[in-house]
Amino acid sequence: MKHLEKFNGHASRAAAVIAATLTLLLAISITSDAAARLLTNRSIPGMVELSETLLVAIVFLALGYGAYTGSHISLTLVTGALPTRAAAAVRAVADLVVIVLLVWMLWATGSRAIDSFLTGEFKFGLAQWPLWPARTSIVIGIALTSCVYVASTWENTQIARGVRRATPTGPETREIVPETLETLEGGNR
Repeated sequence: MKHLEKFNGHASRAAAVIAATLTLLLAISITSDAAARLLTNRSIPGMVELSETLLVAIVFLALGYGAYTGSHISLTLVTGALPTRAAAAVRAVADLVVIVLLVWMLWATGSRAIDSFLTGEFKFGLAQWPLWPARTSIVIGIALTSCVYVASTWENTQIARGVRRATPTGPETREIVPETLETLEGGNR
């Protein structure tokens, strides 16, 4: 599972960098379109379609990174009141439910993306725009998120079984340097 955790880190960061780059591209395209409308009183053909595709890609490519860093909204009302091993067991069950939903979503969106690519599905607007890039970004984002939850389930299962000690998780502690870990644990390592 160490390899999966390493893959999750690299892949989710790469997808987040792509999402950030696409956000910049979206800002540039919207600004260009606004400037064109101001100067020529006409929109640039395809800008609406481009913006829609970029928004879908931005959201779904960043999804895995949010799961990896623990920056999604979470509620610890139940798990915070439980002992460590019991809380880990509850989190593992919750992660399994999420994995089942993500696998179903992956199957549904994956088959739709393949069909879109094979049939050359287009959206008709001011410009003919292919839909497969947006559909593919959804599949990639869900697949990365699924990998993150598989690793999380494994980790929580190991903690619940008492095989592994619980460590702090979340965006600020995912990559702890040894000195910081010693400080957090009061110097007892």
